Amino acid sequence: MRHAAKALRGSVPFLIEYSAIWESAASMSSNLTRMLALFNAFSAEHPVLKAEDIMARMGYSRGTAYRYVRELVDAGFLARAAVVSVVR
Repeated sequence: MRHAAKALRGSVPFLIEYSAIWESAASMSSNLTRMLALFNAFSAEHPVLKAEDIMARMGYSRGTAYRYVRELVDAGFLARAAVVSVVR
């Protein structure tokens, strides 16, 4: 019985570490879900959006919207649109 108790005591830190890792993974999954939800802001009527448009449509803070856009551009999932100025 002593060996079982000693083995159990030795595994408790592992279980605590595993729990912390699991919570971190769940948080990353939540952030990933929020970042991928950004694609819902686009539509056939609005294929090009400014970061401010994404903020308004998705309810993200300025920092979050810019961070998600930057990460998706860096990964190749979004592309920066060419700036077109209209002269009248």
